[in-house]
Amino acid sequence: MSKFLSVQILTCNSEDNIVRCIKSLLPLAEFIEEIVIVDDESKDNTLLMARNISKQWQVKMTIISNKKGDAGFAGQRNLGIQHSKGSWILILDSDETVHPDMYWELLQMTQRSDVVAWYFPRVLLFPDESKFLIDAYPDYQMRLFKKLDGIKFTRLVHEYLIFIDKDGKEHSLGINQQGTKITKKVNFYHYQLLSSKEKLEEKGERWMKLSKESKQGGFNIVGKDAFQFNTYQHRIANLPEALKIKDISKNLVLENTNSLVSFDDNGWADKNVNSQPYWNLLFKEYQERDNGTTIINKRCEDSAKEIRDIFQQYSHIPVKRILEIGCGTKSDSYHLVKLGYDVTTVDISDYIIELQKDQLPGPNYLQMDARELKFSDSSFDCIFSTDVFEHFPETEKTVQEWLRVLVPGGVILVTTVGQNHESIPTHCKYFTKENLRTELGLGEETELTILRCGDFEYEDGNFPRNRGDRNMTFLLRKPI
Repeated sequence: MSKFLSVQILTCNSEDNIVRCIKSLLPLAEFIEEIVIVDDESKDNTLLMARNISKQWQVKMTIISNKKGDAGFAGQRNLGIQHSKGSWILILDSDETVHPDMYWELLQMTQRSDVVAWYFPRVLLFPDESKFLIDAYPDYQMRLFKKLDGIKFTRLVHEYLIFIDKDGKEHSLGINQQGTKITKKVNFYHYQLLSSKEKLEEKGERWMKLSKESKQGGFNIVGKDAFQFNTYQHRIANLPEALKIKDISKNLVLENTNSLVSFDDNGWADKNVNSQPYWNLLFKEYQERDNGTTIINKRCEDSAKEIRDIFQQYSHIPVKRILEIGCGTKSDSYHLVKLGYDVTTVDISDYIIELQKDQLPGPNYLQMDARELKFSDSSFDCIFSTDVFEHFPETEKTVQEWLRVLVPGGVILVTTVGQNHESIPTHCKYFTKENLRTELGLGEETELTILRCGDFEYEDGNFPRNRGDRNMTFLLRKPI
């Protein structure tokens, strides 16, 4: 078989990782034409170690020394593409490895004529290698793509693959876009968090500086935040022999909720994610994580006012009776009661309902499955739901049930996840502007208005990030 694969690795003072990274490629030796290393002025033994292992392995290696400069990581990746001879390119960071099962999947993936870029789940390992950041998994990353004229990376950090056609039109190759596909069969492993505290803090400072200089969104400040603000500690789940687990998402969600969620063949969560035991246990774990303090967010006053304003603007009837579906840890209903509305709040978790009753009295709190509401027809003037809808596999049935309990002329306000939201195993669907009406099963008589689809910013730490199409807010109006 002729060799068709170029492997591209970015390095910068990577002597702690480079040997492990390259050794993980050994099972793919018969496919690899070359390894292309783009190095950002390493001052340690990175390049010496890379050359030594290439001689031992007898694989062709091209080393390009290039200061990252204004083009950032995208510039480094694009330089690597220019020097790659293979028809397909596999990219890794120097602190990553790939699971040996790539050997069994690579040929099948590269023979797909309809796929230009493949996304893989990535495990973020923590210091003793038996722990990983569970709520980050599957953390899908684009790691394999076809070398085509017009294919390139953009963005300084968290580089992003695009394709420019012959007419100069740019096409996104982001996750779930045309020409891309997700595989759940091969994990990549990320060892960044195995670095010392000092190295992580240095990286955090460097990324923050880049962010402020470029004003580009899409940064995760690991490093400094991880240690100074302890943001990762509660997210660590124990997992013995993590490196040997092929598909973690089918075994774990949180440490104690293993048996409560299963997944279909495409990796989507099944209906068990909507079970009362699952959500009860999840909220209990959140509270234990926070050392027994309340997990109820009492600071939703501005959100409640925004909900009120939207209802007043779009509803064709006077608004008095409001239903919130899936309160979770939010306090919107509490503040809406203070604004003078009659509010009923339902959640599938009786545990969270009791916490809400105890700490935020006022709304009528009821434990209930949002897919089978125990209300009479036309019971409410308006309905709202935030960060809940993506957990329902049966979207059409769910929407019809919500419309049933809504009065004619009333509106439903939903905030859910968009197509570019970071992947979370318990999400059942992602939505786009194009597929929303179809996914909801709406007839033409039901008015659909998309209020937001990522065209806004929010504060994360000390700097803004553009959310892209990660979140979507839409409104339904029931015909009169």
